[in-house]
This record gives sequence, structure tokens and C-alpha cells, in this order.
Amino acid sequence: MTKTLVKVKDAVDKVELPEDARDPLVQEITTDNTLMFNAVFYTTDKNMSLMYLKQRIRELKNTLEGRGAINKIDYDIDGKGSIAGNK
Repeated sequence: MTKTLVKVKDAVDKVELPEDARDPLVQEITTDNTLMFNAVFYTTDKNMSLMYLKQRIRELKNTLEGRGAINKIDYDIDGKGSIAGNK
């Protein structure tokens, strides 16, 4: 539990609520490691091989991962060609 969360919880605990009130719930909400987007890569070009598409996805991962708000990119190329980035 963070110091701020403890301070807020302590302050809420000091408040007198009516007897029939529910106990307040204090919790931290964060977007860390939450999936932020999905992207799907596909081609209708019959001349483009799956190997070429895989290579381009790996290049994109290497270019973007660790930059800005993207700290991790996962991808699955078992016929799906999807790549997901999350922070």
C-alpha cells in the first residue's frame, strides 16, 4: 500500500458514518500493465508471404517497445498476426 493510499484510508476511517451506512472502500486504481490497444495486421496481397508479415511485425515491435508510453509489446503470429501493446 502506498503512503498516499494509507493517508486517504486513515482519513476516511476517521469520518463518522450513519449506523446503516456501508463501510467505505478505499482502493488504488491504476492503469499500469493494462492493455491499452490491440492491432491486427493482415494482407490481401497474395504475393506477400506470412514470413514477410512476421518480419514486419517484429521490426515494429523492436522500433516501438520501450519508447514513450509503450513498455511492452506482445504478439502472436500463429495465423492471427496480432500485436498488443500495453503500459
